[in-house]
Amino acid sequence: MLPDADQLKKSGPLWRVIEVLLALGVLGMLVILIIQVIGRLAGASPSWTEEASRFLFMDGVFLGFAAGFRAAVHPRVSYLVARGPGWLGKVSLHTTVVTAILFFTILAWKSIELVMQQMRTNETSPALAVSMWIITVPLAIAAVLSIVGVLQSVYFDKNLRQRLLEGEVIA
Repeated sequence: MLPDADQLKKSGPLWRVIEVLLALGVLGMLVILIIQVIGRLAGASPSWTEEASRFLFMDGVFLGFAAGFRAAVHPRVSYLVARGPGWLGKVSLHTTVVTAILFFTILAWKSIELVMQQMRTNETSPALAVSMWIITVPLAIAAVLSIVGVLQSVYFDKNLRQRLLEGEVIA
């Protein structure tokens, strides 16, 4: 079951901005891919379209991580949580939080290192000639937002926390 519209409305302005950015990214990919297809049909596909769509896709995936963890629509196995003793749900929930925070902390740390390296070396993309650190920054931001999303969904949203403890399969 997906989160209902009221739940998404209560998610706060930060998450609404992220949802808008995701929608704009998908729209941007759609327009760029249409340009690419038309270009291929005409025999002269612009070289920048493939790179731009790949960058939008990559950044959209990572921002989608954050939004997904905030709404608790990430995949998880909840069969035992739903049928086991109450303490199993609590242990499982806290283990998920710790694991997610550890993963996203490492991702943020490594992506920040990558951004620093790209800034130091002045790395640019071949087709767009854009500084690569600009493309990589959303990865670091999304990792931090994913940590915020996990914490909000488990510890600050009582309704969602209860649904998670009951082992309700949202994804």
